[in-house]
Amino acid sequence: METQEIPEDREESYQDMLLENERMYQLYCLNNVAIESFRIEISTRAYANTGGNLRIGVRQGENSCETVEETFVEPEEGEEMTEDNKAKFGSCRNKWFQPNFNKHPLEIRVLSDSGDDAYINRAAIKIGGVWREWVSVDVKVNRHGEGAEWRAVIDPVDPIDISNCLVSQSSTRSLGGEAERAIDGNTNGYFDNGSCTHTSTTSSGPQWWKVDLAADYKVFKVVIYNRMDCCGDRLIGAQVFALSGQAEKQCGETLTYNRDHVEFDCDYVIADQIRVDLPDGMLTLCEVEVYGGEMPKYHRIDSDDMWASQSSTYSNELAGRAIDGNTANRRSQNSCTHTEGSGYQWWKVDLAADYKVHKVVIYNRMDCCEDRLDGAQVEASYGNNLVKLCGQIDYESRKGTYTIKCGDTIADRIRIIQYGQFLTLCEVEVYGEKGKLEFNHLIIKP
Repeated sequence: METQEIPEDREESYQDMLLENERMYQLYCLNNVAIESFRIEISTRAYANTGGNLRIGVRQGENSCETVEETFVEPEEGEEMTEDNKAKFGSCRNKWFQPNFNKHPLEIRVLSDSGDDAYINRAAIKIGGVWREWVSVDVKVNRHGEGAEWRAVIDPVDPIDISNCLVSQSSTRSLGGEAERAIDGNTNGYFDNGSCTHTSTTSSGPQWWKVDLAADYKVFKVVIYNRMDCCGDRLIGAQVFALSGQAEKQCGETLTYNRDHVEFDCDYVIADQIRVDLPDGMLTLCEVEVYGGEMPKYHRIDSDDMWASQSSTYSNELAGRAIDGNTANRRSQNSCTHTEGSGYQWWKVDLAADYKVHKVVIYNRMDCCEDRLDGAQVEASYGNNLVKLCGQIDYESRKGTYTIKCGDTIADRIRIIQYGQFLTLCEVEVYGEKGKLEFNHLIIKP
């Protein structure tokens, strides 16, 4: 079938479709991987195998499979055998497992159809291009179709180390209960032992606790340890949210019953903050664990070839100042832009190439007029078409930088717009990596 160019008026919708496909690929295809090969090594002891056949079972949580009975036919003493013929994979042929960011251990065992016992030294599976094996001399494989014990070849991931992360909460009890207690590594549920948080006893309405992960993670679960000496039911109604910039997603369901610890499934969402909300009452957390894997770090795009413009210019405070590499935040330091008008204002930078834009970091003016940036919007564009409204700046007093996430949007231009205020930017940094969507190579089915 011949390829066809996409009409201009449909480019944006197809770009959205491709970006969603890429997100799904990152979420599911890279997390869930098929087994590529199996391997065993028979023991060198006498009569280690007595003419029977061996096969391998695999499991991870509730996901399990077995190769066919004739996977390894009559192996000899000391023999190493590898099988990558998919016809012998049995139920493992259509199973996928998680070698990375895994909640559960990936385990294997060897099974026999022989009337006599077999002995093996090691067994392994190849997944994600890597051999994963256990080694133990003279492991007994029981007869009559029974197997050796399950052994982990990939352990479940440990929680992210958040012990030095920045934490905060809506309020703090006057007699103790600081937010930092929830990341001290101690899951003890007795408040008097000094390891549980506690919001104010006099505050009413919604309460919250939040941790800044200091990087982007693909988060698959959050575990909360509840208070155990009393008042565990206070946590009923709690919700967990994963945040990325201004976007947020609820992890799992709202807690409806009292438990000593609770797991919230985050479905591998990309996040840089975790927040626990309680609609009313006092919020106490005796530990919070976050599980996931750190995302690749995106680099700042070199601004040497970029070209900046703006809706108007006050004095000589040109658009190019925001990409000069100088983050000085006082007007007198001659490194901030400034528009002349106070109506619809904009600043734009041409990236000089197509990029997968991850985030935009904006440095605000700090010698005066900080709140002028409140409500400013960041847009990612491809050609002359708006691809995505990445987010909006919500002003905070004395905050010098704002990070707006663009969700790896393919773009070649970034624009910042403001209404009813002068627009001043002391530096704009764009982070991402080169990437391009080739619209004219898409196959359009009639």
